[in-house]
Amino acid sequence: MGSVEFTVLSEELRVLRLTQERVRADFSSLLKLLFFTERDDDHEGRFCFCCLVGSELSLIVPACDLPPSLSTDYDPNADTWRAIQLGEGEAGFESVGVIEKIVGPLAAAGVPVLYISTFSTDFVLVGSSFLEEAVSLLRELGEEAAPSAAAAEEAPPASPAPAPPRAIPLLLYEDGATRVYRIDRRRRQEHTSALLRLLFLPAADDEPQPIACLVETPEELSVMCGADSWFGAHCEAHVGDGAQSSSQLWLPIRVGGADGIGLDEVGVIAAMATPLAQASVPVLYVSAFSNDYVLVPAALTDVSVDAFEKQGFDVKRRSAADDDAEPAPEPVAPPAEEPPAPDASS
Repeated sequence: MGSVEFTVLSEELRVLRLTQERVRADFSSLLKLLFFTERDDDHEGRFCFCCLVGSELSLIVPACDLPPSLSTDYDPNADTWRAIQLGEGEAGFESVGVIEKIVGPLAAAGVPVLYISTFSTDFVLVGSSFLEEAVSLLRELGEEAAPSAAAAEEAPPASPAPAPPRAIPLLLYEDGATRVYRIDRRRRQEHTSALLRLLFLPAADDEPQPIACLVETPEELSVMCGADSWFGAHCEAHVGDGAQSSSQLWLPIRVGGADGIGLDEVGVIAAMATPLAQASVPVLYVSAFSNDYVLVPAALTDVSVDAFEKQGFDVKRRSAADDDAEPAPEPVAPPAEEPPAPDASS
């Protein structure tokens, strides 16, 4: 096992969920929180996560940046969270087994975690009360020497995937091809209108996104959204303005049913990551408020489904045709009196 490099970010984070009604009611505060927070450090070191799936908006934001108007959207007595930036993700999108290596020991120790994959690296989030224990476990991983080739040949076969803490249904979005984009955080103002359109103010002819995530990290803005969306064309047209796109296509698999999974549930991410690592499938992972999403390469969809089913998971498939049979959720958008939508040319 190679070394594990990591950095603990300094700020305490809050995790909250906003319905479309709450977004409309406090749209101006939300925009300021995500795009226009004024700081002396110019957001240096800030981790901020915004994920839109259907009509639910998940946020992981610095507690110090939360406006009073959003104080009713989280439990003030609940533990805050801390983000740990991992060096492992820098191996690239083809990296296999990173999530399993990181979250496996944490799950075994009973540490609940969230996990966010970005364009350049990964972040594991732990409750502030678990931070010291999590850091100790990660340091132990880093101190383990990489095995020699001879030792690797003599190593016993991989242990079976850990049993999930409960029966967890999985839902594959067959038509949800997704791509990951990177924006230089120093050029974020040049892309603000496009990000607003993606998350809150869709144009009339914009296709619904299977998943739309924005992650602000100390180094970049990482965006995850539909591969065939207008946002890809925006990034291609603004390569000179700090935009970059990945070539890999991913399909999202929802973890958990309509009732979601708990933020404090232990072992879910490890149970998802282990079968895919054993099948040599690289993955991305997104922990939203109600559900997690594991993203697998589109070319390895059948391999991924087979890996899950061999471990006893029930994997359902959902396509656009299935969505057409149900009323589409209303877009998360502000009321008419809020700022107008940006031009489609953005």
